[in-house]
Amino acid sequence: MGVFIFTFSSGFLGGIALRSLFDTFSFAPLSFLLGTILLLYAFFLWKNKTASRIPTVFAIFLISFGLGSIRANSALQFSDPFGDYIGERVSVSGVVVRDPEEKETTTQVVILPNTFSGTKLQEPRPKLFFRVPVFEKFSYGDEVKVEGTLKRPFEGEGRFNYPMFLAKDGIFYEIANPEVNLISQGKGNPVLQLLFPLKHTFVDHIKRALPEPHASLSAGILLGIKGPLGKELTEQLRSVSVIHIVALSGYNVTIIAVSVIGILLLFLSRTVALSLGAVSIILFVLFVGAGATVVRASAMALIALLGQFFHRKSDITRALFVTVFFMALNNPLIVLFDPSFELSFLATLGLILLSPAISQHLSFVSSRFGIREIAAATLSTQLFVLPLLLFEGGSVSLVSLPANLLILPTIPFIMLLSFFLGVFGFLGFLAFSLFAFPLSLLLSYVLFVVKVFAAFPVLNATLSPIGLVIAYLFLAVFVFFFTKNSRREGGKGTISLS
Repeated sequence: MGVFIFTFSSGFLGGIALRSLFDTFSFAPLSFLLGTILLLYAFFLWKNKTASRIPTVFAIFLISFGLGSIRANSALQFSDPFGDYIGERVSVSGVVVRDPEEKETTTQVVILPNTFSGTKLQEPRPKLFFRVPVFEKFSYGDEVKVEGTLKRPFEGEGRFNYPMFLAKDGIFYEIANPEVNLISQGKGNPVLQLLFPLKHTFVDHIKRALPEPHASLSAGILLGIKGPLGKELTEQLRSVSVIHIVALSGYNVTIIAVSVIGILLLFLSRTVALSLGAVSIILFVLFVGAGATVVRASAMALIALLGQFFHRKSDITRALFVTVFFMALNNPLIVLFDPSFELSFLATLGLILLSPAISQHLSFVSSRFGIREIAAATLSTQLFVLPLLLFEGGSVSLVSLPANLLILPTIPFIMLLSFFLGVFGFLGFLAFSLFAFPLSLLLSYVLFVVKVFAAFPVLNATLSPIGLVIAYLFLAVFVFFFTKNSRREGGKGTISLS
């Protein structure tokens, strides 16, 4: 059953990927035809009692490939209701449907329009976004009227397809040079309207207690809010390959979850530590507003934790592929146009398949404070995401592993102290004295490590799409033989945090 689940999911994702890359639909019927022929051949072999699994597996792959192509094709059929107004000044009223994202000098606001130039809109309605100065405050659920010039999102740099990145969330237009007026408030989901202000209160407490960039780094690590980190620090975090500590992806959530559990195991039993780790992820999802990105990332992290709890790598791998299948079925555009989803999937797969075997070969690394498990998790996840990072960014840090090993053990403590600082921030001096000082020391340490390692060179290399496929084929062969040899040496093939 596991082979068929993997085959079906892989074929479905492959069909989505190919249709997303090439604007043609001709291979879907061909895939169905070849799959049907192979399925009939497999049935013929079964009737003659010479059954073979190989034709059936290929048939399932080809049929699911065709289904993935069909699903992607339907998702890529965008309507363009405002296309005739590009470059013109328009008036739009709508509701803010996401928590506004603050940058250094501007805030990006996404709205779902109700009217366009005085005309009431019918479903489906495309989302729009606009940018305002950071001092102009808007909130989730606000109803606003916006006047400005209608544009399409810019193309972005390198291989990053910014328009499609936005399109996966139904955002197709930008309003430039906006003049915004608030009409009313409280038009959003009541639960989210409670959660987002709570998150903002936490961030305000942190900003009052800590200087910059410590405050933004603290908020980024705890809540995934990059905020005014500044170009220099952001680039340093990226060059050292630790940007994941302030990014809401499974790459981040999984590593942090493993780190938290490693610390909890110093004081609690394995079952209790894993249970608290899972509960903390669920609470984290609710706390940051349960957006699609964090839900996907946290789902991946929970699957990895289940693998640790039940010691059944094959079952958890199947669960991962089933989860990814349903995510892609719901929104096919995330497969190629959502870096967070891609990193989440690859990091979780690396943690499940490779981390246990690597851990067996790190006996020379201390197991205190979960250092060995963090090292194994870091190695396995970075090995799995390395080809993708080279494909998308063209560079990777040569000192990524030591930088992560020095920084990641501090992350659970930073998260805990940041949380307490946010909760008890209203107590003023008491909160500052109890939590802000040790938190500031830890953040200063992280900033120091980042600054030191940012001075080291990065590996500049670029992978083509074919090179990316070849790299992951080589990685699959390596993982197969490496884990096979580890099992022969007595490994259980499970992720161990005990």
